[in-house]
Amino acid sequence: MKYVFTLVATSIVLSMSVMPTPAYAATVAKCQAQIDALRVQTLQMTFIGQNAAKDQAGLLAKLDNASTKLAARNTPDAIQKLNDFRAKVTQLEEQAEIGDPDAVTLTTCADQGIGCIQSIGTS
Repeated sequence: MKYVFTLVATSIVLSMSVMPTPAYAATVAKCQAQIDALRVQTLQMTFIGQNAAKDQAGLLAKLDNASTKLAARNTPDAIQKLNDFRAKVTQLEEQAEIGDPDAVTLTTCADQGIGCIQSIGTS
């Protein structure tokens, strides 16, 4: 009987450790909302050049990938996808395919998303 009780107690503890805590879920939701807001901003930005639509679509794909990684609790990859987004925005700015104010807005928001995801480990 003691063995059964120990087994049940261990099962309960293990199941609780894989379930997201309310604080974690709230933080993930907050970070997802930031990625969603960044997606809306990216849709509203003006891209210049013959590959404007392709550049915008590529940035949106990076945000979708970050969101998917975050939903899967893969925070390092979610951060990497936002860093990839940020790097592409910087590249587009250097190539004059997006204006400086738009690039600053997008990189600032990406940085906020990265900070949010980094905070998940400490919340």
